[in-house]
Amino acid sequence: MAMPKDYLHKYLAFNKQMRIITLFSTHCVNEYCKNILTTPVSMAAMGRLISATVMLGSMLKGNESVMVSIDGGGPIGIIRAEANSKGDVRAFASNPNVSVPLNERNILNVGGIVGNNGYLQVRKQLNMKEPFIGTCELVSGEIAEDLSYYFATSEQTPTIVALGVLANENGTCKQSGGFIIQLLPNASKEAYDFLDDLLKNLKSVSNLISNAQSSDKLIDMLNVDYELLFEYPICYKCNCSLEKTKILLTQLTNEELLEDINKNQGLDVTCNFCQHTYHLNNDDLREVLEIKKQNKYQVK
Repeated sequence: MAMPKDYLHKYLAFNKQMRIITLFSTHCVNEYCKNILTTPVSMAAMGRLISATVMLGSMLKGNESVMVSIDGGGPIGIIRAEANSKGDVRAFASNPNVSVPLNERNILNVGGIVGNNGYLQVRKQLNMKEPFIGTCELVSGEIAEDLSYYFATSEQTPTIVALGVLANENGTCKQSGGFIIQLLPNASKEAYDFLDDLLKNLKSVSNLISNAQSSDKLIDMLNVDYELLFEYPICYKCNCSLEKTKILLTQLTNEELLEDINKNQGLDVTCNFCQHTYHLNNDDLREVLEIKKQNKYQVK
């Protein structure tokens, strides 16, 4: 049976003065949760991060990719998501199986589990040697507000980032998605006013995506003229492999590798993103030593 799919839609709107990206990521978030022991609030935080990173990835092209990292000092630790321009995404949390009490509005306290004493970093691997890296301090730890602040400070682009996640009673994701609205350089005062009014009147993003049910219907609820640029499915997909694991292990010293060969008879390495475990036997580890000797790779 074919797996259900999530979709991203990208539009020009307000007489081509802004771009709007809408996304539903419910199946992606549940795919992330499938191999990770999470709590509802941890799932909500990672669902928001997954949605945001996929939408940032849609702004790229070709083989470009983006990684969003947040270290807010909260119980969940460092959280990270990577996405490419094709809609593939994967995510990681240092401590996914932690929880915090509901916030004062009696809803999942994403800001409490992420924390707000730290930073957000956006790392774009573009078609150039060095990546573009932008960083900002956290505003709230709620992720959407922090990314809006990042766009304003690091990329000087007026932007609304809206993210929402609803949890089922069993802790799985009921609905996850959101949207990004960015003003283009030709934006008029009316376009700025529209953005301000939307921000003031935006109450619950989770309720908004619950009522919309799908990405293509979410745009209608924003009450703005638009034209569709493109749409494509997104999926949770890890790009780890045995070969990449060997390259990663070149960061170990020769002494550490020889100890694994002589004493441990191999090494097991588990991917943080998908939890797949790769067993490297002694021949694999000798190959790692040879890679180091020839200096074939530099791990980025």
